[in-house]
Amino acid sequence: MGIIFCFANANVAGLEIFNRSQAAVEFGFDLMERFDDIQDWQGSQRDGKALFGIMSSDYPKRIDGSDTPFNVYDYWVSTDPGDDFIKDHRVNGGKIWDPDNTGIGKSLCMDLSHRGDNGLGNGKNWGPSRFGTYFGSIDGINGDHAHGYREMYVFFMVYIFKNQWPTRIDTSVDPNMGYYVEGDTYTFFASWKFMTMCHGFKEPWIHWQGVGSGHIPEYAYAHATYGWNYNVVHYKPHNGLPELKYGDIGDYISSQTSPEAPCFSESHGQQTTGFTNVQSPAGQWIGVEIRYTLNSPGQDDGSEQMWWYETDGTEHQIPPITGLWLQSTCSFNSGDKINMFFIGGNNSATYLWGDSMEPRYYVDDFIIDGQRIGEKYFELIRNPDVTPPDAPLPPQELRIR
Repeated sequence: MGIIFCFANANVAGLEIFNRSQAAVEFGFDLMERFDDIQDWQGSQRDGKALFGIMSSDYPKRIDGSDTPFNVYDYWVSTDPGDDFIKDHRVNGGKIWDPDNTGIGKSLCMDLSHRGDNGLGNGKNWGPSRFGTYFGSIDGINGDHAHGYREMYVFFMVYIFKNQWPTRIDTSVDPNMGYYVEGDTYTFFASWKFMTMCHGFKEPWIHWQGVGSGHIPEYAYAHATYGWNYNVVHYKPHNGLPELKYGDIGDYISSQTSPEAPCFSESHGQQTTGFTNVQSPAGQWIGVEIRYTLNSPGQDDGSEQMWWYETDGTEHQIPPITGLWLQSTCSFNSGDKINMFFIGGNNSATYLWGDSMEPRYYVDDFIIDGQRIGEKYFELIRNPDVTPPDAPLPPQELRIR
């Protein structure tokens, strides 16, 4: 959320994305959603993925009733949510990103706790466990697995309460129960999925070669959530403090034996990643940015890099991870590009959120582009009269002489 800027020359997108917002035009990003111009929204899906295609009346709409690029979410709880997923969440003790103290705005609430089914806390879930966009369509009707990026940057602001993660996990009960005590050190656990990129999808939750795609044959291991290759960043404590972690990078290709997957012999399985040893704070807004670069055909030269930002734009670089195999030669030759991204996931059932924990977290100012985002974003936040550096010049006849 924040003030709106007017840049007459910032409206050229690098990748054509359907239902692009006015904020994206004004800031000069391929996709930018600030949530403020979106109606209060709660999806109808219960206990699974929202399999409603590229566009649906179920997806978030703008105040004027027009569509947004948001068409990817799931809600793995059978009970109704406690409130809308998109709204001014301050009425429930939630957060909006309001850098200019305007006193108005909206944000997205995320919640992967399953409290709505296990009855803990207030017995309610307050948001989806995954939320994002499939942008492999120009018109919002027809999907194209080849419409997307080979190198993509994603940025968003996020507020995660300190008691989102446990300082103690009681393993004597089944399922394990997490607890938070202020001042205690966070405990280690295996999984807290934070964001995922996917390539080669034909619509939300359907890879162009996967089940439901109409491809001959339909491959069961062209996974509905990840495609052939999974790529999931985690955000969880390490050495007592929260840390963004490159994690869960690999493929399902070797599992697809009947019929055999394309480029079966190229499977790399799980690609080991470690902690980054760059901590970031909880209990305050931070900006998060990630770059994904797909590998060349047949080469292990893919890479990723992350950054986190303080609210004044101070940048903290996380060392890149290189030598990655993120796509097979067959996927490259088919033209598959990155065209789906979502925030969230699950914690792989490592613990439940006990009564002292807060499962909600908040997202605002969600941006996708083909170039670095954070530095430009914070410059425009600080100096709203500055024209974006990549904005085209006006027509010759309109230039001041």
